[in-house]
Amino acid sequence: MYSAQAEDVIFGNQTFGDSGLPSNQGDPNQPAVGTQRGSGDPLNVVVSGHKRYNNKGEVVEQYEPYFSAGFDYEPDDNPAGVNVKM
Repeated sequence: MYSAQAEDVIFGNQTFGDSGLPSNQGDPNQPAVGTQRGSGDPLNVVVSGHKRYNNKGEVVEQYEPYFSAGFDYEPDDNPAGVNVKM
């Protein structure tokens, strides 16, 4: 997993984000509500996603990127979100 600094405001879901735009273009747009990071809070970061490997070092499962707080390593045995099995 790799982390990169994200913006100070995250819109929608604090883990995966959301633009407020509906999937059906005919539906009205939802309000885009953002959450501002506090001055004393850790930086918002984008984590590249979680990967699981088999005993041969090949990727067998890959999760989508997500938002987190701070650059400290956080082991995640049960990552949330959509995954792809290879």
